[in-house]
Amino acid sequence: KAGALISEVNSAAAQVASLNDRILTAGVQGTPTGVLEDERARLMVELADKVGAESRINDNGSYDVFVGGGSLVQGSRSFEVRLDGALTMSEAGKAVDSANPQKTGPVRLTWVANDRPVHLDGGRLAGYTEALAPAEQGGILAGMGGRYDTLATDLAGTVNTIHDTTPFFVTTPGQSAAQSLQVGLTSTTQINVAGDGEGAFGGAKADELARAGLGRGGLADRWSAQVVDV
Repeated sequence: KAGALISEVNSAAAQVASLNDRILTAGVQGTPTGVLEDERARLMVELADKVGAESRINDNGSYDVFVGGGSLVQGSRSFEVRLDGALTMSEAGKAVDSANPQKTGPVRLTWVANDRPVHLDGGRLAGYTEALAPAEQGGILAGMGGRYDTLATDLAGTVNTIHDTTPFFVTTPGQSAAQSLQVGLTSTTQINVAGDGEGAFGGAKADELARAGLGRGGLADRWSAQVVDV
């Protein structure tokens, strides 16, 4: 959605710049400009909604549009913005790589003309970039992903402690625990539900596994809390 909004913002800014020029020309020629002015006003409301844009009327009747103190429209000129940053949550939490700045680091808005950051003060895009920020910067999605990783790690640890003959769950080192969590058993013969000294038909470990997720604050409660958060 953020990428689509960027295209819409750039298109709206270009249209405002074009309308500025057309309205000035029409005014000189004595042609009515009401329809053009209404369209320009509509586009500026759209820009305010998407990027928190503010406008200023010039002496000649044209409008300049600003985003975070930077110029999005100056008279008949518009200035494009782009969305930079990593495409995955794990990579978005890392620093910007100077060799490939547009595809690394946190998700952010950048001025195309000078590669400087756009400081959003409001609008829907500000909400998107804040949600996609790293967890330590208050990013909602990354924070949620971190809680899923913790839950997956705890699930594997709890089950594997009980099923202590062969790890029941495994994760991939260096990857998200929640994304890489999988059953580590390769054969049904590795399943061990009997307690010590019970023999092949015992079920003490099965009972313990069944109880592991129960209770206040247990794995089942934590999973339910995560689903409610979503």
